[in-house]
Amino acid sequence: MKKRKEEIEKTQDNKNDIMKILEEIEKSIPIETSLECAEYRKSITRGIAVTEKETTITFKSAPDKTFTEAFFVPSLVLFDSFDRLVHDNEEDIKNMHYAEYGEVWFDGNIICTEARNMLVKDIEENLSSDCVGEEKEYVIKAAKYRDHARIRLSDGTKSHEIIVALPDSSRYLYIGITGVCCRIGDIKIENSGEEIGPDDIERIADEISYINHIEGDIPNIQIDSSRSAATEGILIEDGMRLSFKAKALPTASLAWHCPYIVIFTSDDKKVAGKNYTEIALIRFNGEMKRNKDIAEAKITIEKDGEYEDAAEWKKKSMNGYGSIVHFSRGRKRITVTTSNLGISLRCTIELKKSAKKVYAALTGDQVALTNIMII
Repeated sequence: MKKRKEEIEKTQDNKNDIMKILEEIEKSIPIETSLECAEYRKSITRGIAVTEKETTITFKSAPDKTFTEAFFVPSLVLFDSFDRLVHDNEEDIKNMHYAEYGEVWFDGNIICTEARNMLVKDIEENLSSDCVGEEKEYVIKAAKYRDHARIRLSDGTKSHEIIVALPDSSRYLYIGITGVCCRIGDIKIENSGEEIGPDDIERIADEISYINHIEGDIPNIQIDSSRSAATEGILIEDGMRLSFKAKALPTASLAWHCPYIVIFTSDDKKVAGKNYTEIALIRFNGEMKRNKDIAEAKITIEKDGEYEDAAEWKKKSMNGYGSIVHFSRGRKRITVTTSNLGISLRCTIELKKSAKKVYAALTGDQVALTNIMII
């Protein structure tokens, strides 16, 4: 923990380096398979991700004989954090963007903290005899769709379903296993290949939308996570311009939480559509990726007097801004230019083979794009 803190402090101005550090930490720390829980929340597993594909978590737990007169039970912490760990001190909470949604016990009790709402339903009772003081097997089935999550719990005697309304659909959800006066072991995780849909989880709070604004030529899009949504493809023609309003979502905190431009070809004008080939991806923070087999590309970045620093740039992104992207097109050359909040980008793409139809689409990460116009 101390080493991680020191490494992060050295790179506070470089979020790319921070994320690389966290990725290495994540690879090096496996999910625990056992815990000794004396005091409540003294030991908590690393977070287990809840996604649209249902995850089944099983473990066994028994009371710690040292605390024979005490209340004992395993429980769950529901949270979000950059490093998938539960934090309780101010500095780590800030650095890891830690948010705790609530706590859940297998007897159906809950504590709701940063979740908008939590609902508990009893599913079944007396599934088997209640072996008081003996080891039990516990089962968790968890899935998430946008801003709602469903967590089903069973301890062999009772089953409960908990619905959680997250603050908004851009949030991640992790489960940390903990308890009090008990031993937890044989933790196993199995990911289902089945995806849940919008009708599989009861809605207990209205969805928060950041795109309830005027629409232009193309429908507004809200991009809750990296490239989770994209506009339809727009045929790139010489002199074409795209204008739109961009506004970072409340959870945006990193340099690449901004609009992106995708340059691609496909038969149906859709990102990831039929015979899709991605040529380049341009991020408004100045990063670019290209398909080396398809094209050569270079990007130049200039900062003018409007740009102060990364923190101010992100702050202005939260307030929203208007953007215009310019395109020029030759037989094999495509040039994309744009200037936003003091950062000017010029990307030149040289196709290795000419293509009659090349498309551009808007996407991004944790950003809302509205009033999109082709001009």
